[in-house]
Amino acid sequence: MDLQLVLADPMVQSSALPLAVAFVACGLIRLIGGPGRGDVLAGIGIAIGFLAAYVSIIGWPPLVPRSSGQKLFFLTAAGAVVGFTLDLSLYRRGTLWAVLMLFPAAGIAWLAWPRLQAFAVTPENIRLAVLLVGGWLTLHRLDRLGPAGTDPAVMLLFAALGVGGVAIIGSSASIAQMAFALAAAAGGFVLWNWPWQRYLFSGAAVFGGGGALVFLATQMTFFTGAPVEALALLLPVFFADAIAARVPKGSGLWAEAVGPVILGVLCMVVVAAAVGLAYFQVNGTGV
Repeated sequence: MDLQLVLADPMVQSSALPLAVAFVACGLIRLIGGPGRGDVLAGIGIAIGFLAAYVSIIGWPPLVPRSSGQKLFFLTAAGAVVGFTLDLSLYRRGTLWAVLMLFPAAGIAWLAWPRLQAFAVTPENIRLAVLLVGGWLTLHRLDRLGPAGTDPAVMLLFAALGVGGVAIIGSSASIAQMAFALAAAAGGFVLWNWPWQRYLFSGAAVFGGGGALVFLATQMTFFTGAPVEALALLLPVFFADAIAARVPKGSGLWAEAVGPVILGVLCMVVVAAAVGLAYFQVNGTGV
């Protein structure tokens, strides 16, 4: 079988490739970093897997990006570098909070700039405000749950699946493919952390993986006809751990293994609701 033909298959590009690259990258970085530091740095593998899929699907973007899709590559890479730098440094909590606030705001504004009108109450500016709040909540929750490395990765995986599902219903195939690639890359990280946790969901995972999700949602909101209102229903994914924690799981290694499965089921319910709303918006209104 021709390897080049296999790698050109859209299904491989958005699933097997990012899954495999993220899995290998997480393992290698953990091995190089060693116990302790390697466990923290391994999260950058999610962004590496996603960017590998991007290059396979779209190709290398120009150094001066013009389209939102080209900007997505550089924003994800920048998020991974910023997060990785924070992981390597002895930063203070205030520094992290500043980055959590500024990075998504700057990225969303750069992506949406051609569609915005300053100091005007327009649908585009309202959507920008909603995206900013959603982006801050997403990255904040991923960071807060970082020590429980498996849970935030599961949330990222299912939220990306939800973005992909909404994009498909809105006939945004390229965004759907990239969202599924992000889900697969998160899956590569999850494979290392299940049935028991090994790595933390650190800064590189938050800003690289979580940032990619926020910017994909921004791209879909401003540059496609997808039913973006359904994206708001995906936010509860990042709070599903509160319900999952109340479900009896036993104790010991069994509880550690079952916990992410329960969380995944709850996240899937939220994703189904969001995709269902998107389907109703498109088909129920005759669009």
